[in-house]
Amino acid sequence: MPLYPEVPPRLKAAERFLKQKGVKTLVIVAHSQGATMSSYYLSRNTNDIQGFVAIGMGATQKDSGVNSSISLKTINIPVLDLYGTDDLPGVLETAELRKQAAAHNPQYSQKVIQGANHFFDEMNDELVVAVADWSQQF
Repeated sequence: MPLYPEVPPRLKAAERFLKQKGVKTLVIVAHSQGATMSSYYLSRNTNDIQGFVAIGMGATQKDSGVNSSISLKTINIPVLDLYGTDDLPGVLETAELRKQAAAHNPQYSQKVIQGANHFFDEMNDELVVAVADWSQQF
């Protein structure tokens, strides 16, 4: 929680850096707490991000300021909410809540990888394929 005030300036700096390097398409791919931090940023700051892949993102934070299901209510870019059937309880138990929060966004999709745990141990290929397939829209 103490790091959340640092999230916007850090991600904004990353955006500027990548734009200066000539990158035209910016997609955030983040895991777990990083995904929650990214959803926090995307919902509260103007940005040039075109897509967001949230891997193993829960919505268990009681503070609505950092709860990803609250953040998803205002995110309108393509989002892939990706998790495994053997993910952490906080990810599994909030999957439907996240999906409902993003119901306004026709570019939101949720994908579950059979047998994957929170870290996609021994399932890197399945993780990469899911992200690459989704990323073809860019």
